[in-house]
Amino acid sequence: MNTTELFLVAMLAVFTLPYAVWRLGRTDYWAPLVVVQIITGILLGPGVLGALWPAAYGTVFTPAVIGALNGIAWWAVMLFVWIA
Repeated sequence: MNTTELFLVAMLAVFTLPYAVWRLGRTDYWAPLVVVQIITGILLGPGVLGALWPAAYGTVFTPAVIGALNGIAWWAVMLFVWIA
């Protein structure tokens, strides 16, 4: 897969996994979506996913994909600060 496809797979995982856990796991009664998103983000990181399945983590989250995700994260933080 090329970098664009891996980026789209990473974005799909980052956006759909927390929402699926939140809705299908019925956690909306005791945890808001933002809490599930934070916990899922921690689980998708190198500390957990990278330790449990380093091959899967290394395949999806290549340095180029992580760089692109960091760029989007910086834009999101700037937009959030501007709105606040």
